[in-house]
Amino acid sequence: MKDMPEGFLLSSGGSDAFEALATAELVPADAENKLHHKKLYLVLDLDETLVYSKRMEDPMATPAGHKIFVRGQPFDMVLRPGLQHFLRMAVSNYIVFLYTMGDEDYTRAVLRIIDPESNFFRGGICCWRQSESRHHKSLTRVVCDRRMALIVDDSIDVWSEDLSNLCLTRRFVGDKLDDGLQLLCGQLFGLHREFFANAPSEGWSYEAAASGTLRAAPRVQSVLHTQRGQLLAGCTIALTGVVTDQKEDTLEQQPLCVLIKHYGGELTLSVDAATHLVARRKEGWQKSPKINRALQRQQAGATGFYVVWDHWLLDTLATWQKQNEESYAVRLDDERGDSPPPTSLFSQQLEGVAKAITADVENLETVSDLVPPRKRLREEGVAFEQVVTH
Repeated sequence: MKDMPEGFLLSSGGSDAFEALATAELVPADAENKLHHKKLYLVLDLDETLVYSKRMEDPMATPAGHKIFVRGQPFDMVLRPGLQHFLRMAVSNYIVFLYTMGDEDYTRAVLRIIDPESNFFRGGICCWRQSESRHHKSLTRVVCDRRMALIVDDSIDVWSEDLSNLCLTRRFVGDKLDDGLQLLCGQLFGLHREFFANAPSEGWSYEAAASGTLRAAPRVQSVLHTQRGQLLAGCTIALTGVVTDQKEDTLEQQPLCVLIKHYGGELTLSVDAATHLVARRKEGWQKSPKINRALQRQQAGATGFYVVWDHWLLDTLATWQKQNEESYAVRLDDERGDSPPPTSLFSQQLEGVAKAITADVENLETVSDLVPPRKRLREEGVAFEQVVTH
């Protein structure tokens, strides 16, 4: 990998005082510059969003993806299908940051494969540092204006401070048929287009807006809220095995629950008051009091009530399309199968977006050529809270 360009900070260390100063002095001016050039900020997670890595027990084995070495230890790193196309697409409309819980050695090893010429992550790279928890991320570490910043991550819990900026993606676990980046291409393209859709001829400006002009740029949080819609409106959701704290006074503070409310849903601790019981499959799940009570409700003829695995919720949040509950239904004799494919309407929307994106960016292949149009297989025990740490 060639030398990182000036201003390209691989931040495994650094002082909080410096970051505060940089934010105060650099962010407003940089935001104005990006608005002038019709760019937004994009913060990308690494593990299980862009790549899937695992330690190789047998160093002589043939890797499924790329063999990388971290402090002499071999790892098998599988790239998410369509990764290079996605990154080229991203930099056409966004200033891209990489934000990972991996340490500097691991991050550099990955970058030698996915960005050897340092073309993509021009905003900067934030990797784990010893002074911080591995279970928390914040936009305060990224030198950007929050009003213009989108986050892509497979984990919800780590972004508790910035959930209104989060564009959730399905967890990537190495499936060669995964279409997550194809989906994200369409979502990010649409968000960028909508953000700048009504800009005046002289462009958006936060500074000019403060002086009383009509050039006030929208907030990306509002654009994201509008684009994904109130998918869960009318849904009152009870959870079992999905979040750790289910006390009445703290339930709605859980990051997943906050995101549910962003999508228009409501929450309850009572199965009898719910329209949906969302369950996570764990050992002994057949004996869960909530699951059994929910199935009793269904057997008694309750209408408009569903008992679903947590993948129904994850896929709904990630695709911006409310999924068919029947495909995720919990049954006592259940043997989990594949996730259902996207609805035909959603597939048509993806195809239309792919054509629009390709026409907008020169010399890029079509999205559909790079990623098969189907979802990844649903895996046992996939958790919203899981964070990979190398």
